[in-house]
Amino acid sequence: MNRPFSAKDHLPAQLFSVAQIRELDRQTIAAQGDDGFTLMHEAATSALSVLQHHWVDARKITVIAGPGNNGGDAFILAALAFECGIRVRVFTLGDLTKQTSAAQKALNMAVQTGISIERLSTASDLSGDVLVDGLLGTGLSSEPRDEFAQAIAAINAADIPVLALDVPSGLNADSGVVYGPVVKADVTITFIGVKRGLLTASGPDVCGALELAELSVIDSAHANIVADAEELVGLVYMTKCED
Repeated sequence: MNRPFSAKDHLPAQLFSVAQIRELDRQTIAAQGDDGFTLMHEAATSALSVLQHHWVDARKITVIAGPGNNGGDAFILAALAFECGIRVRVFTLGDLTKQTSAAQKALNMAVQTGISIERLSTASDLSGDVLVDGLLGTGLSSEPRDEFAQAIAAINAADIPVLALDVPSGLNADSGVVYGPVVKADVTITFIGVKRGLLTASGPDVCGALELAELSVIDSAHANIVADAEELVGLVYMTKCED
């Protein structure tokens, strides 16, 4: 069984598509027998470890959480950081009525710690020692629009270090293509496996330092799903052609 992030980890050469990562995620959640909250909690715990590893003296963080599971990771990270004595501000956007049950539990966890959840606006104060991008994740297939585009612009204008969860918001996790505004992260922690887009096209320009938390993905899932690309001395080699 794989394990959460450790500062001693080194990135593997194997690169995965978003579809493959989702299948690894699905099989693991099915084996765990819940709605995905357990794996989400593990991802957030790993992300907090990365934050504290790169910014040892961080005492105040700002978290931006979207309505999807990427936002769920961010809500749990906020709660865990708050419990560690870090001052936390959380801003959210998007339609939270469409959250998955796991993401809803994550939001409730943050609220129950006493953190105030605010809607992001042009007047929001994005200050602190670190800003956490939990806005969009891997689901992007077109240009971020409206409030999401504005949020990305605000993150980049905040002039504080950025930790991106899984993928910098605005980056296509398969191709590395940037359709429009994109978060420029100082550190990106990606979960389960390294997505191809993090190392191709614009990916390396916006990810900053790249960390991997493999999480507790079951061995049988890895046996069934083989990475379809690998990195060779800074180049990405496709091990099979896609239809």
